[in-house]
Amino acid sequence: MALAVSVTLTTYIIAGLFVWLNGWTKKVVA
Repeated sequence: MALAVSVTLTTYIIAGLFVWLNGWTKKVVA
């Protein structure tokens, strides 16, 4: 159970980082 929660949290954090980096690079390029 704890492992599933940990994996889910890690996935959300990685996805959030990708979205944040994507938005940041778009701001820099634009």
